[in-house]
Amino acid sequence: MSFNAPEAGATGPVQSTGAASVPVRIPAGQSFAFELMAPITSLTAASGDPFSGRLMAPLRDERHRTVARAGSLVKGRLLRVERHHLAPAFTIIVLQIENTQVAGSEIALAAVRDWSRDLVRNQRTKTHFEIPLPLRSEKDAGVFRFPEDQAVVPRGYRSDWRTIDAGLR
Repeated sequence: MSFNAPEAGATGPVQSTGAASVPVRIPAGQSFAFELMAPITSLTAASGDPFSGRLMAPLRDERHRTVARAGSLVKGRLLRVERHHLAPAFTIIVLQIENTQVAGSEIALAAVRDWSRDLVRNQRTKTHFEIPLPLRSEKDAGVFRFPEDQAVVPRGYRSDWRTIDAGLR
């Protein structure tokens, strides 16, 4: 591999003269949901563990063209698994989405948890509702609070998210 310009008369690999590929970009502010493909168990899960899910609806670009189809793979990492044993016992699990698959390749996907559907539902029922916030080090993540210190987030668990600018990550 050489980063220098070829010498005059030198031969080397043929480079394609086709148009350069344009990077795929998913605009900020787009709501989406995904469901987990495997359970997350607080007894065995740890920070850094991978998770995967499937998009419930397509993601679109600025021109409203489908970028990632419904059913596309979403991957990410657990940022925190925190179990509280004292009454009332609870578990905090923090997910950070990293990418989604588009035409067989992975593209960056930055998102935060979207609470709008939960807020609307709780306004109608007028029930108390707590929104757990990520720590400073958990930028671009979703925080989930579950009752009991031995939580299992089941396969198929659906959560709502909102895209953010991946360049800011």
